[in-house]
Amino acid sequence: MFKLRIYLLVFTLLVGSICNAASFDCKKARSYSEKLICSNFTLSAADDALAKIYEEAKKTTKNSKEFRALIKKNWHEREKCKTEQCVFDWYQRVSQQYQKIADGSNKELQEPNKDELQEPSNELSEDRAQKVSDCWENTINKLDDSKIDPNQLANIVIDVCKKETIDYIRQSEPLRNKSEQFISRVFEETKYNLKNQVVAAILFIRKWNKEHNVNN
Repeated sequence: MFKLRIYLLVFTLLVGSICNAASFDCKKARSYSEKLICSNFTLSAADDALAKIYEEAKKTTKNSKEFRALIKKNWHEREKCKTEQCVFDWYQRVSQQYQKIADGSNKELQEPNKDELQEPSNELSEDRAQKVSDCWENTINKLDDSKIDPNQLANIVIDVCKKETIDYIRQSEPLRNKSEQFISRVFEETKYNLKNQVVAAILFIRKWNKEHNVNN
């Protein structure tokens, strides 16, 4: 339960910052997912990247009837999302799907099995998130004496786990081909959100250790 809670704190982090790189006019955003994309740096960049892959897939299929039907189906799935994680997973899955179509894998135009499409991206995301989670937990347990200010400790944890966090960002499907400069920018702009997550993890670990009489 302990590791699961810390893991979830990390897995739900999605780089949050203000940046309009979306492929559509954010002034016309209406739905939850559209507004979220326009206000979230990572999702906005993912949308921009997906637009390029979409154009390649469209060209490969010559914008066939089957391809248009798939586009419509995927769009409706995204519009059903009510959480950031749902939208993020959608971009990972659809980016992979359209890339395969662009590469000439026409079988992707067949009716997709939702479970099969989501499973690979979820496994990859979970593995990266777990590495960040382990780094957070180990660093907190090593340095926390329950007297240090949580905000100060959070800053230290973020610096210590910078490599794992950047790898988590870099290997995400929507950002995989982005430059190191771009990835570093994402990391710098997400520090505030990261700090809130780390502080929450620190407070949870302190509470858990106290309840179970664990001394660091």
